[in-house]
Amino acid sequence: MTSSIRTCLWFHDGRGREAAQFYCTLIPGSWIEATFDIAGDGASWLINFTLGGEADGQATTILAST
Repeated sequence: MTSSIRTCLWFHDGRGREAAQFYCTLIPGSWIEATFDIAGDGASWLINFTLGGEADGQATTILAST
């Protein structure tokens, strides 16, 4: 049985999307997979992104709240 580790970062200042975009610019082969906006106001509260091309269940998640 193989297991994987999923990283979760938490931002209380509402800047999670900005952080994900920044991390993706630092590491080649990185991308934002999905963003979820619970309030519908454009302030993403959950961002899944992949760093370095590891798309096989190794996404990083950012939780952001204002």
